[in-house]
This record gives sequence, structure tokens and C-alpha cells, in this order.
Amino acid sequence: MASGALMLLVGVSIALVAKWIWRIQLRWLWCGALLWIVAIAAKGLIAALTLGSLLGALYNHLPDSVYLALGSVCIGLLTGITEPVVTLAAAALILHRHDVLQ
Repeated sequence: MASGALMLLVGVSIALVAKWIWRIQLRWLWCGALLWIVAIAAKGLIAALTLGSLLGALYNHLPDSVYLALGSVCIGLLTGITEPVVTLAAAALILHRHDVLQ
């Protein structure tokens, strides 16, 4: 719980610094926050559907050190894939919508 709170504190701090130094409009910071929330929700859904059985199979068939390493890689890949994919999908949707409206 503390690590999540610290993550949010760092994110808000960086957003405030970005607004102050680079004069970024708040609407773009809110868009980024919304994309992050959507990505976290997608990651949570995928994890709920797949990670339990995957990690269980790894735990039952591998030595502890290998299980820990491969389990960490799987969780890291889930984060490393879902967050960029959500961002790229949102960008594609925005660009498509912009083209349609033009």
C-alpha cells in the first residue's frame, strides 16, 4: 500500500513540475492519468484471468529460484506490454478520429 501511495505522490509531483517548467496544459496531464488508469485496469483484468494458473504451473514444476525468476519476468512483461499498448491504441484512436473529423 505504501509503495502505491509513493508512486502516486511521485506522479503528482512530476506533473506539477512539468506544468510549472514546460507549461503543459492540465488537460494533457489528465489524459495521461486516464490512460494510465485504463492500462492498470487492463493489466489487472489480464492478470486475474491468467496469472494464477500460469504462476501455479510454474510453482508446481520448477525449482523455487527458477519459479521466482520466470514469474517475475511474466509479471514484468504483462506491465511492459499492457501500458504501451493502451497508450498506442489511444493514440491511434485519436488520430483516426482526427482524420474522420477533418
